[in-house]
Amino acid sequence: EQHHVARRNRANEGPRKRSDLESRAFTKQGMPSMDTLVGTWPQHAAVFAEMGALLEKKLWHELTVNVEAFYTEEDVRGQGTLLLQVYEAVLRPIEDKLQPFRLAKLAVQASEQIDSPESAIEFLNDASKRVEQMRTPGWEQADLLLQLSMASLQVQGGKHAAAKTTIQESKVKMDCIQDPLPELQAAFYLASCDSLKANHQFSQYYKNALTYLAYVDLKTMPAEDKTMFAVDLVLAALLGEDTYTFGELLRHPLVEGLREGPHQWLHGLLENVDSGDLEGFEAITNQHANYFNAQPLLVQNKAKIEQKVALLALVNRIIGASAVNAEFTFDSLAKFSKVPVARIEILIMKAISLHLISGHMDEVKQTLTVTWVMPKQLTDKEVKQRGDSVDTWSKHIYNVLLDMENEVPELLLEA
Repeated sequence: EQHHVARRNRANEGPRKRSDLESRAFTKQGMPSMDTLVGTWPQHAAVFAEMGALLEKKLWHELTVNVEAFYTEEDVRGQGTLLLQVYEAVLRPIEDKLQPFRLAKLAVQASEQIDSPESAIEFLNDASKRVEQMRTPGWEQADLLLQLSMASLQVQGGKHAAAKTTIQESKVKMDCIQDPLPELQAAFYLASCDSLKANHQFSQYYKNALTYLAYVDLKTMPAEDKTMFAVDLVLAALLGEDTYTFGELLRHPLVEGLREGPHQWLHGLLENVDSGDLEGFEAITNQHANYFNAQPLLVQNKAKIEQKVALLALVNRIIGASAVNAEFTFDSLAKFSKVPVARIEILIMKAISLHLISGHMDEVKQTLTVTWVMPKQLTDKEVKQRGDSVDTWSKHIYNVLLDMENEVPELLLEA
């Protein structure tokens, strides 16, 4: 079973909440005891007692399972430095007895409750050194998980060059591991996403984000994390310079979740871009101007997105055309794409340069002959339109066959 190591992106959330227990939790001033846990969080006394019993019996596997289950409880994650204190009091003294990768995952989860990125990096770096010293089976992947988590923290702390280096070095080490764990793969793509997002590399972010989602179980992601990731994914798709296919994205359960709630407008925006509906795009940006204007990257790149809408309108016109007619007039394409006839040639050349279509223009006849159009995952509406085109093609072929059958006897008689 896969476990998603959730790390909320706090880059835009302002300072992290300071805790008066933080310094004692991860520095060398001393680790909290089980009595400290019970005294600070008496509501969890029964759970702590069970952990204590497993410690005494040296049932390391059962203890790990117990702590993992405790860490996944939603109400526990928001209780100050509770997870961090449990790690220090329960797991830290017996780290060498536990499976390294599972220990590393718990350390990463605990680090999320540390105030600053720098302090969290210090905590994880100390854990990394101890894991490396253990040299128990699986320690390499455990250490890489900790390193990649530190890379995400480096991004949050504004140390983008250091984060990029950490990710690159981790990738080299991962390539030397046969069959890396899915959770480690997920951590790599998540750290890459954090770095790419911070550097506004939208197309690469989009590709890495989709790959990341292939390695995680959405059921393990907190609702807030799912929403934030879905929003970032849609924004990257809209802003990516070479991203023109959205069928997979629109059908993804994560993005489907945006259909309801405050981000419904963003889902509608993506649908209109995918269908090449410029009027629909403008209607949403006007109707939800407050939301749209609250996204500075969308505002700054609105003209580029509108060009993307026009290009996809062109592509959709070609895809939806009858299979027996691959020639289009400039006038018809301009009308469908909502651009002036004087600009349609530029739009066509742009589509050809982006490898959205292949073909040639006849400037004398003012026509475009299309020989190829990019593959596209169709929506239900587009599937129906394509089915109608196939029916038209079938009828045409049938009529051709009838004409041939009627002409063959005449040809035989003439012979």
